[in-house]
Amino acid sequence: KSAAFLVVSFINAFAKVDPVRDCGNGNGCLFSQTCVSGTEGAGLLHGCAPAPKAVVCEDARFSCPSHFTCNITGNSCEYGNNVVSVPLMTNVKAVRIIDQSQDVRDSSDFCSEVKKHLSSDCNCVSSTKGGVVNCSISVLGKDTVEVIAEVMPCGNPAQLTAEIKETVLGIHSTFGVKSGETEQFAVPGLTIGVPVIGNIGIYADLELKGNASHLEINVGLDGCAKVLGKTNCGEKLTDKLPITILDGTYSFEDCN
Repeated sequence: KSAAFLVVSFINAFAKVDPVRDCGNGNGCLFSQTCVSGTEGAGLLHGCAPAPKAVVCEDARFSCPSHFTCNITGNSCEYGNNVVSVPLMTNVKAVRIIDQSQDVRDSSDFCSEVKKHLSSDCNCVSSTKGGVVNCSISVLGKDTVEVIAEVMPCGNPAQLTAEIKETVLGIHSTFGVKSGETEQFAVPGLTIGVPVIGNIGIYADLELKGNASHLEINVGLDGCAKVLGKTNCGEKLTDKLPITILDGTYSFEDCN
């Protein structure tokens, strides 16, 4: 038998012993993986940790092997008194269980449309005018920020509003853009101290382009800091920034 036949046979055999399981919310992960969230409406992005019984980090984009501790700023998973250290694992995309047996989707439903690009630490609720995405975001493993983004694609123009909340400092700010606008808003009072870098100011990134039939949506968090007298942002500071909450182009067919 050919080598190709043997490879295909091996893959098929592995697939049979590693089926997809429901995380309890219609999202699915392989049995060799760990579900990141069982919350109803959770996004698919980073929805599965790539190891069984994994420890999901506060920053739900990452995980560690069982019994290890996450060190987000150190980009590592640690065991014991740091005797053993391995790199953080990047979580992978979950699948929709319903999609495996039924290729039917209501394209007018906001959450059905955006879910494939929505992170697993977010949940989505559709409304008659669009939808609301609610996320609990761990920023650099130092602070937790709640982001509530409401998208109204059927408006003329379409509109995007984002609330940023941090409970310890009592921060609550609201920002918004209309279609055709791209803005980066500084969140007043929200800074995070990081060794070596210093204080990082947190920003809300919002972008909305097009109309309901072809709407580009970008929602995220970023950070900026002065290093050696020069202001740097995002990946120039750390590979953990920026944090993407929603980024894609969508079609909302029913705006009657």
